Amino acid sequence: MSQPDEPHHEEFVSLYELYLHIAYHLLGRPQLARTVAAALRDRDVSTVLDCAAGTGFPSLDLASDGSGSLVVHCCDADPRMLAVLCDHAGRLGVDLGSLMPPTQTDGDREPGLESLVLNWRDLGQIDMVYDLVMCRGNSLVYANTWGGGDEVAPLDTIKAYLSHMADRVRDGGFLLVDAPWQLAMGTTTHGLIGGWSCTEEVHPDHADETDRREWWVHFRQEGRERPLSFRRYSSALTVRLIQGALLEMGFEETTPIRLEGERTALGTIIARKTG
Repeated sequence: MSQPDEPHHEEFVSLYELYLHIAYHLLGRPQLARTVAAALRDRDVSTVLDCAAGTGFPSLDLASDGSGSLVVHCCDADPRMLAVLCDHAGRLGVDLGSLMPPTQTDGDREPGLESLVLNWRDLGQIDMVYDLVMCRGNSLVYANTWGGGDEVAPLDTIKAYLSHMADRVRDGGFLLVDAPWQLAMGTTTHGLIGGWSCTEEVHPDHADETDRREWWVHFRQEGRERPLSFRRYSSALTVRLIQGALLEMGFEETTPIRLEGERTALGTIIARKTG
């Protein structure tokens, strides 16, 4: 398959949202949201920080379930991804003010996109600890490369990000993170949804000596001759490496699990922070 030019980041965000729509429509987005919600109920979680909220999946699903039992706060480093989250929140009737994590500068902030923009290294600005902090969607492996580029984050940097997340978890609370089971994730084709299909390829990048993965997603639309594609590089992080890092930090219950409705290539850890 020919390799097209890299899209601008705005186009990438649109293509990524299309990818989520296709992939999780087939996997069962509602199933994954229900599975996450059940995991939170089992652990008596009532406050959640999603620090890799992206376009809002599944935080908006949790925030709009109608039960009112969860306080869900969102943040992300990518304002263009969060712009999509804000659009989705409006359609679901979720007040953006309810999603804002409280910070030391709350008096200067108004509900909106800019109040949700926060890097992992700056999570200490949040003036609250949570029953559960969530960083899912295979976000950790794309630390430093989600906006483009090929300089992947080393393990020590990712451990530092995990430490910032852990600081926002109350004693006895939980940290939910995920990553691939193994370095090579292979090729997956997602079937036709609304005239679109996509194929994703995740393999070790052998172009140079760096230890990273290359992720291509190719979209085809009925009647369109040329595919649309995007590429991102990610670190060689696996869920077992995350498990080891969490054990070093004093977390318990670090055994990886599979969540129903999640991509089978990803393992999830819901680790408990010891007091």
